[in-house]
Amino acid sequence: MDSIKKIDAGLYGGTRAFPRLEQFYIDDMECLEEWNTAYSSDEDCPPVFPCLRYVGIRDCPRLRIKQCLPPSIDDLRVYSSDNIISSCQNTGLARCCLEVECCVLPLIRWSLLFNFPFLEKLARNCSDLTCSPPDFLQGLTSLRTLTVTGCQSIVSLPERLGDLTSLKILDIRDCMRIKSLPDSIQKLTGLERLAIRGCPELIQWCKSRKNEMKLPHIKNMVCALTISIVFLFVISAWDLFYGAYLRGFIYLA
Repeated sequence: MDSIKKIDAGLYGGTRAFPRLEQFYIDDMECLEEWNTAYSSDEDCPPVFPCLRYVGIRDCPRLRIKQCLPPSIDDLRVYSSDNIISSCQNTGLARCCLEVECCVLPLIRWSLLFNFPFLEKLARNCSDLTCSPPDFLQGLTSLRTLTVTGCQSIVSLPERLGDLTSLKILDIRDCMRIKSLPDSIQKLTGLERLAIRGCPELIQWCKSRKNEMKLPHIKNMVCALTISIVFLFVISAWDLFYGAYLRGFIYLA
């Protein structure tokens, strides 16, 4: 499929295509430029992928999404496919989990992110949070889980972290240069779990008596210098990207 440039009505084959499909993967298609998620421009036309829940896009550097994503999607994962996060102007999604890895675009160009009105989970392994626009975190008022992993350029989390008023879980992994949490962490009174792994200086900061006083509202705090080797052995990067769903899917590569 190396020569395919579009995924559109020509592939779908009919107005009621894939009525039960729950997972759709697009992997390593360097020539793919467009995914048109509508069968036609007719508003009365039945939607394509009416039951789609999970979409994984990996190593598709030219790919852009045309039209809205199917509104049934609740889990979207993008790996090394910058055009997806910069070109999507209207996701059509309500509540969703978004995971982005190995994308080099600065957050200010993440048009995809700013079209999730009720984003509940964000996991990212890419650009620096501190380079985000001032109102970036303020707009994510529905976010319940934030995972920041492998961001070696980050030296601190932004003070506006305290704007994430719905946050329940904060997970920081392998960000070696982060040495402390912002004072605004005290505003996150609903934070239930703080997990820090592979961040030795940040762990020491959290364990100091002075800083423990800033974190009494957190019910569950987990600090570990390294991630479990057994965990890494059992769960490969491939498994992490493609998720745990085992029901019917389509895989394009």
